[in-house]
Amino acid sequence: MAFLPTFITYKTLASGDLVSLLEDYQLPTLNAYAVYPKNRFLSQRCRYLIDFIAERLGDDPYWDNPL
Repeated sequence: MAFLPTFITYKTLASGDLVSLLEDYQLPTLNAYAVYPKNRFLSQRCRYLIDFIAERLGDDPYWDNPL
């Protein structure tokens, strides 16, 4: 028995090779932040990267949705 994050195990969970135990137990969540100076010009590349990360890894990441 081990705690493994779903972004690593989502494929094996979906295939049935792994079984989820203690589904009601939840570890504390960790957050990530994109920090940049507010008063400075934010490059378009940086804005695209922040938007991509927020969409891909935000509140509902793709690995937590059923395949």
